[in-house]
Amino acid sequence: MNYSFKWRRLGFGQWFYQSENSVIGHGYIKEFDKLVVRYSGGRLKEIPEWSRCEFKAGADYHAAEQEALNKQAGQTVPVAKL
Repeated sequence: MNYSFKWRRLGFGQWFYQSENSVIGHGYIKEFDKLVVRYSGGRLKEIPEWSRCEFKAGADYHAAEQEALNKQAGQTVPVAKL
């Protein structure tokens, strides 16, 4: 399932959030303080200095997370639509 989220770097005059669309997964690499974003189609994007960033998740992200948890647990609980 694809989802989108918004992020911005704090303290660099970026008042507006950047949108990331068609995301299929993301993960934080603490050792290098970066977030790696995976897109449908296999593209990757690294966002350095992630600890200095702010993240906003939408309803589609929360639905994707719930779906992944249900799949992992082997459950077929319907995901509520907002």
